[in-house]
Amino acid sequence: MGSFITLLKAQSVIIVYILIGVLLSKKGMITYKSRGAFTDFVIKVTLPCMVFSSFMGEMTGDMLKEGASVLFISSGVCIFAWIAGIFIFRKAESRKRSIMKFALLVGNIGFVGMPLVAQVYGEQGSFYGSFYLISNVAFNWSVGIAFLSPGEKGAALVKKVLLNPGIIGVTLGMARMLFNISLPYTAETVIRALGGITSPMGIILVGTILGECRLGDIFDKSVLYTCFCKLIALPLCLMAFLWASGLGVSLAPAAVGVLMVMTAMPAGATTAILAESYGQDEVFASKTVFATTLLSLATAPIAALAQPFLQSIM
Repeated sequence: MGSFITLLKAQSVIIVYILIGVLLSKKGMITYKSRGAFTDFVIKVTLPCMVFSSFMGEMTGDMLKEGASVLFISSGVCIFAWIAGIFIFRKAESRKRSIMKFALLVGNIGFVGMPLVAQVYGEQGSFYGSFYLISNVAFNWSVGIAFLSPGEKGAALVKKVLLNPGIIGVTLGMARMLFNISLPYTAETVIRALGGITSPMGIILVGTILGECRLGDIFDKSVLYTCFCKLIALPLCLMAFLWASGLGVSLAPAAVGVLMVMTAMPAGATTAILAESYGQDEVFASKTVFATTLLSLATAPIAALAQPFLQSIM
């Protein structure tokens, strides 16, 4: 229950950040064009710093083992979403189908998920969240791209996965930890400070996107169905797996909490960005990102209750 209360508090902070973003958008202080530069700064600079700094603390062998378990389970969630999306969205309109499948597969782990689990579970949350980030990024730039653009493949696709800033942050962070590399005071301070910017900046940018949408145009049947599958059905399937496998109590509480909260994250911002890049319906994609982000403010705290609930029934 403690993590639930903490998550509610974190969500209240997120709401304030989102409202700031909406205000900045309405006032024209951050526009569609200028937002791209801020987004690049977060994705390419502050997010890798936050991921890297999550590996600066003292890590035990058990934490590393559980981190690998988080990576394995999160990859399983992505594979399940990949296969399930083919069937549950088969009757959707063709112009919406690929976006619905992409939205189910890829969550907003970088902008919303990582800052959120860092606030709720502290450094352990960032650590476990970094392993979830690996699978999310890998499937974003492989299966996700295949949904939106069947022609994207080969060396270019591999390069996008391996050279993603989030993956680079994980790789460097793990290397620093495994080889016990000490960083100069200045470098460590700057990295931690830049990483700390990720939470407010990332969520404010989400708010600027929401500020460009009209609520009345958002919630059509396809959007609501995608929200249900992404925010409710997928986390429930993960919870059932954790219960059936016994991992709900054998893993550290923070690891289980991160798995559940990350799986309940809204559709990734790349849903709209890549839909536009590959000639898909970017308007529908933007609606999906908006709706899942808005509704996740209610579903994410509920997902955090899964860990204490699993402990009570196992």
